[in-house]
Amino acid sequence: MPHTRATMDSTHTTAILLGPQRHVVTVTDEFARLHLDGKIAAITAGWQEREQEEDELQAAFGNRAVGLHLHARCEDVFSRDPELFAAHRRRQDRLRKLQELYRLRLGFALDAAAQLFQQVGPDELLIPERESAIAAVRTLDAEHLRRIKAIHAAFESEVHPARRPVLAAHRAALKRIMEGCAAVAIAGGHVSTLLNRMRLLDVAAHIGPRPVLAWSAGAMVLTDRVVLFHDRPPEGAGNA
Repeated sequence: MPHTRATMDSTHTTAILLGPQRHVVTVTDEFARLHLDGKIAAITAGWQEREQEEDELQAAFGNRAVGLHLHARCEDVFSRDPELFAAHRRRQDRLRKLQELYRLRLGFALDAAAQLFQQVGPDELLIPERESAIAAVRTLDAEHLRRIKAIHAAFESEVHPARRPVLAAHRAALKRIMEGCAAVAIAGGHVSTLLNRMRLLDVAAHIGPRPVLAWSAGAMVLTDRVVLFHDRPPEGAGNA
């Protein structure tokens, strides 16, 4: 099973990034190589409502995992802070609509690029046109990313998460739990749910120098940018 060891520059944290664990479990061996004493803060929010089904996780870590239960914590926050819940839903609705519009524009841009690569003719004419078509796709991607960041920034300025008592209480509780742990484990599952829950509860701020073991979607959320695409869609070859 492929794996990567990386250093997170902002905290000098060692991150061990693994592939899916469904068929071949490698996280147990990687954990053993760390020679750690103490508890492991376990993030399983990507499992959504199943995040507390931790038997296999406990087996992998010798019953030393402490579930942070981010999904349940966010559900509690939303139920007790309806204003925050409404703002969060508005943000998600805007992101979904933005994604719909982006995919509409992307379809035309990719079709143009694909057709240009099927054209036959002099290289001095075709190559610049093909390069321009690819540049147009990249420009669209960059614009889409800027708009996503703007929506997230607007949400932060609208709700001021750190000032909301219920959310602040959960953040403080997570900080206390993580201070008593020797490492952090981030499981896979639904990547956007996992990323959103970790962001809302500001989990990254409390990891500190602790080593991180992450697999599948858990490894993805540690990156600067998450890009999803269907490489084997039923209608034919996908566009990476």
